[in-house]
Amino acid sequence: MSIKHHAQELTEAGLDCALKAGAVAYCSRHEEILCDKRDPEANDRAYAIATNAVKAGEVSGPREELLDAVKTVIDTAASGCPYCSAAR
Repeated sequence: MSIKHHAQELTEAGLDCALKAGAVAYCSRHEEILCDKRDPEANDRAYAIATNAVKAGEVSGPREELLDAVKTVIDTAASGCPYCSAAR
């Protein structure tokens, strides 16, 4: 597997974990905007889901890589939809 493919797989897996946990969500009106739900418990769930995915062999590579991917997804998600905010 190429490094680029591995990085893409990690990003997608990190996003999946964060979405499943409710740590992030797409804007209901603007599906391309990913928003941070600002929920520390959901963030913790995302990391737990990621840990379980690695243990179950659903994601290859070190656990820390996937945890970093989850953190990146959460950290780079918008604090709110800029389009919805501008419409107010």
